[in-house]
Amino acid sequence: MALEYAQQVLQEALKLIYDSAYLHDMSPVDDGKGGSILPPENSIPVFARLDSVLDWMRLDTGYSEKDVAVFILRTNDLEINKDYEVTLNSRRYKIGSFREDPLRVSWECRAVPTRG
Repeated sequence: MALEYAQQVLQEALKLIYDSAYLHDMSPVDDGKGGSILPPENSIPVFARLDSVLDWMRLDTGYSEKDVAVFILRTNDLEINKDYEVTLNSRRYKIGSFREDPLRVSWECRAVPTRG
C-alpha cells in the first residue's frame, strides 16, 4: 500500500517535467490467412521525456550512436515490448530495449528515431 502511494505521488510530480507523448503498439497480428499484418494504429496517451542514453543502453546489443533514451511514465497495467513506438515532441522513436525503474514508476527505453 505504501509503495503504491509512493508510485502515485512520484508519477504525479514527474508529469510536471515530462512531455505529453503517445505509445503505439506495432505488434503484428494474425491476418487469418496464415500471415500477419500490422494492426491499425492506436495511440495511447502517456508522459515521456527524451534524454541521453544510459550506460546500460550503450552496453546493450544493437546499440548505435543514433540511439536516445526515452523515459516513459507507466500507465495503469500497460506492459510494453520492443514492438512499441513512441511519439514525443513531434518525433517518432522505435523502442529497442527497455527496463523498469526500481519503483515501477517509469520505463527506461533505448530508442532510435524512425520518422516524423
